[in-house]
Amino acid sequence: MGPPPVVAARTGVDPSPVDITDPVQRRWLQACIWPGMPQRRALLDAAMDLVARTPPSLVRGDAVTDVAPLVRAQPDEVVPVVVSTWAMAYISAAGRQSIVDALDEIGADRDLSLVTLEEPRFTPWLGVPEAVVAGSGDGTVTVLGLRSWRNGQCTTRVLARCHPHGRWMQWLAGHGTST
Repeated sequence: MGPPPVVAARTGVDPSPVDITDPVQRRWLQACIWPGMPQRRALLDAAMDLVARTPPSLVRGDAVTDVAPLVRAQPDEVVPVVVSTWAMAYISAAGRQSIVDALDEIGADRDLSLVTLEEPRFTPWLGVPEAVVAGSGDGTVTVLGLRSWRNGQCTTRVLARCHPHGRWMQWLAGHGTST
């Protein structure tokens, strides 16, 4: 196995991005943690400290309309990777489909990937089998999915199921399709 790929750039798209390098915005985000959950506060603080070392570029915008132009703007030698973790739940079904349709169109001409960590009902393009969803009993099952376009060929795979807050993850094998 070779070295991990180099991350050329990181960009976040949000209608109201939070700049965790700003102490006021950082405190606002900390205030969003439910009372009585000190472990979540510790994890958030550690994550913010890590991100603050090399903050991403933040774009005020709408994922439905702004992700595809950002992907298209990437240099040809870069393989864009769009990541969504529990964001699709806040986008309408039509909006989610619009994002995937736009990425399908871009993927016909260039390599790229969409990595999602979402509740299966918000990622219908994954075709998550009912057996993957059933039986966790510990929070809403969240699925790690990968939709990749390589040389114009689209492949979709369910990689794992996990707890929505990452308490556990179960890697899966054999759940994929090509189009």
